[in-house]
Amino acid sequence: MDTAWTKTLFWVMTLLRRFLVISLVILGCCSISESQVFGAGELLWDEPIKIAGPGLINYPDLVVNQNGEVNFFYSQGTSETSLDHAIYFRNFDGEMLSTPIDVLVTPGSVDARTPSAVLDQVGNVHVVWVGGTDIWYSRAVIAEAGNAASWSKPTLLDGPTASNTRPALVLANGMELSLAYIIYGENPGIYVIESKNGGLTWEAPERVVDPQIEGLAPVSLSMCIDQLQGSKHIVWYEGDIYSNGLAAQEIYYIRQPGDLNSWADPDRFDSVSTGNYEDAYGPAMPSIACNQSSIYIYWYGAPMGQRHFRYSLDHGENWRDIGQVSDFRGLTYPAALAFDRNGWLYVASGSLDNRLMFMVFDNQSWENGYPIDTNSMGPHYPRMVSENGKKLHVIWQEVITNEIWYRQGVISAIAELPTTPQGDVGAIEQALPTTPISSPTSLLVEENPISPNIHASDSTGTWKITPNDTILFSSAAVLMVFVVVFIAIRFKIGSRS
Repeated sequence: MDTAWTKTLFWVMTLLRRFLVISLVILGCCSISESQVFGAGELLWDEPIKIAGPGLINYPDLVVNQNGEVNFFYSQGTSETSLDHAIYFRNFDGEMLSTPIDVLVTPGSVDARTPSAVLDQVGNVHVVWVGGTDIWYSRAVIAEAGNAASWSKPTLLDGPTASNTRPALVLANGMELSLAYIIYGENPGIYVIESKNGGLTWEAPERVVDPQIEGLAPVSLSMCIDQLQGSKHIVWYEGDIYSNGLAAQEIYYIRQPGDLNSWADPDRFDSVSTGNYEDAYGPAMPSIACNQSSIYIYWYGAPMGQRHFRYSLDHGENWRDIGQVSDFRGLTYPAALAFDRNGWLYVASGSLDNRLMFMVFDNQSWENGYPIDTNSMGPHYPRMVSENGKKLHVIWQEVITNEIWYRQGVISAIAELPTTPQGDVGAIEQALPTTPISSPTSLLVEENPISPNIHASDSTGTWKITPNDTILFSSAAVLMVFVVVFIAIRFKIGSRS
């Protein structure tokens, strides 16, 4: 073999190796930088996944266990005329969805609708729902939630209520359950019922507030618990449900301090009587979230359903009214709220133009909302869970197509502050178990395997490759060039020998 060619081959291979290493470093850095300025600047959104539908589906909810597995609940039936709606369950382990299965039905062949779910610290999932006009409860170990036989016998808690009002179920101290709901009939008002032992037994229902104006009644409510003080906070709106009057007229707030058993007097936070509303609009659909000593309330306000906001930093003693925080509007169902590890507030809310809008409050100002759905088919009933303050899980229903969709976003660009215990966000953010939970693997099927490395580049349906994929593909391309050059040189050397 020619000595000159041997030296040439050595230097070419050395240069190619160095080129490969440098290329990987550069491509990796550039891709990671791009991912950090993705979307709103803090979130990297995965591709949306269809969970259910089309069909007679409504009111989805979700909980996330310590392994990051997402567990979905929703109501589904076969016809509007038959009373056959049941609560269905699915599990998503990051790659596969389990087979849909109906796990809860209401005794007496009555509909089961509007489920609300929480996960306690020992891995039990608790679900309440409206069956007919009554409120029911059941629980199961989350790892066995896909087996209908694993659920406890349904317990009747109270009634009657309206079939389209979702009870607010929240968790405190890892195992204590509190449920707020609306009762109609002879003794209308807002009621709270509690269990101190993880749902084994329930105390007697307590009516905490009556309708505030004659002729009006509560329509929708939200509740959270301040984990530092143990105080309960409820927000709701009232409207004329009896004589076809204005459906949304007043928003009220009430709290029960953690050191007292009695509830404070209600405060009116907004009213159609202010004269700020136009056409047939009024204050509606409030949501509430608790984070340490801070309480946040978000609702659809003046003049025509634009989003409004106020918050308290001292357990609800004093409030700061920020007013309107969005240009988009519409009286869709209540927004979903969740926090990241630094206490920033995230909001998912449907809009009048059939988009699921996403907003961020960094404790000083609001970021303009942007859509995170891709179908524009009327997103309603959003629910959102924060997983360890570093990942958001969002589920919603497309009411035009009657489908349920899910999406997750990784919070990637916020510098982490010293960690402190995060408060409860009521019926939206769930407590995570402290022991590992396995998925119901017997139900897993090879149905629509999802690649966790594909993400949306924006909300218009255009997709981008993540940093890991960019590095992989670029490395493969450089390696291919390396192989081609190596073969060519070897062929040249062989021809000279």
